[in-house]
This record gives sequence, structure tokens and C-alpha cells, in this order.
Amino acid sequence: MLGGLTQVHWPDIDGSRYILARFVPSLRECALDCGAGIGRITKHLLLPHFTTVDMVEMTGKFLDASSAYIDRPNAERVGNRFCCALQDFTPPEGRYDIIWVQWVIGYLTLSATVEFLRRCVAGLRPCNSTATGTATDPVGQSVIVLKDNVFPDAKPDFDEAESSFMRTHDELLEVFRKAKLRVLLDERQTNMPSYICPIYAFVLVPQDE
Repeated sequence: MLGGLTQVHWPDIDGSRYILARFVPSLRECALDCGAGIGRITKHLLLPHFTTVDMVEMTGKFLDASSAYIDRPNAERVGNRFCCALQDFTPPEGRYDIIWVQWVIGYLTLSATVEFLRRCVAGLRPCNSTATGTATDPVGQSVIVLKDNVFPDAKPDFDEAESSFMRTHDELLEVFRKAKLRVLLDERQTNMPSYICPIYAFVLVPQDE
């Protein structure tokens, strides 16, 4: 779901694969694709690395089209297809090794984004003896990845055509702080067309209690 910007697809996927190579959880049993659309991220990024992928998407017709888009046999490894807006969605507790949130938070208010991310923390699989990640060494720990366009000015931009906000970098960092998330990676995506707003990826883990 790229709004016609098909030239963005493979640079985006390649950049995301590089993130997974550095921060992939030790356990790769189950991932969650938030704002999944018809399953672009599920198909090209998450299913090649995880046994099962759940999708959450508010538009039912996109979920209905996802099986044909992902295609067999990989479509059979899609677990739950949740038809729900993120502000109303609560991930199953302790289920996910990674929660991927891409190009969707602009449809949420800042406060709704904070609350959603707090619920995502509860949806992460806890660290245990089979995972290498710990509170002090998070490599291998279950993570949240948020990837989105970031508006370069001091104030957010509202896209009337999409009815969504493009958040600023400072706004997102404040959202993470309020959600009690620690930022392991704050990185601009490279190899993107110069005419689109910068895309940043954030790798997030729960703050130490």
C-alpha cells in the first residue's frame, strides 16, 4: 500500500531486512504486522524470517485480498487477521517476538499512539532463558519496530488527502518516552527518492523498570 510509489518498495524492504539482521529476536516464532494493508510487509519481510505472522488492518477488503496477494504456500503461515483500528486493538499478551508498525501511526492522535505502544509492550514475548536479550543487553530481545515518514520541520504536517499527520522527530521521541520505551535504533532510511519526506526507523524495547 504505497499510494503508487512502487519505486519505494524494494529500497524499503532492503532497509528493513538490514534492521532485522542487526536486531532480529532470538526467537522467530511469531510477528505482528500493524497497518498491514494487503500484506506487503508480511509477504516480503516478515514471513521469510518468522514462522507465523499475524496481521492487523482496519480495512476489511484489504485483509480479504491478502491471501491472494501473499499466495500459497506462505499465505498458510499467516495466523490471525485482525480487522481493527490500531486505537482499538490490543495485541494478545506475550505472543510476539517482533511488532512491526509502518506507515500507519499518522492516523492516530499522539495520545492514542502512546496508548497503542503501551499495549504493544504487553504483546511482546518476555525475555527468558531461551533468548539472548536481557534488560542490559537487548540484542535478541523481542522488539517493536516503528518505521514512518518524519516531517523535517518543527511542527507536524497534516495530509488532507490521506487524512493523516506526518509527525516530527521530536514528537516521536516524546511518544516513545511516554510509552516507556527505550530507543535502540534511530536511523534514517537510505536509497530513497529525494522528493519524499525522510523515512526513519526506530527499534524500541521496554524501558528498565
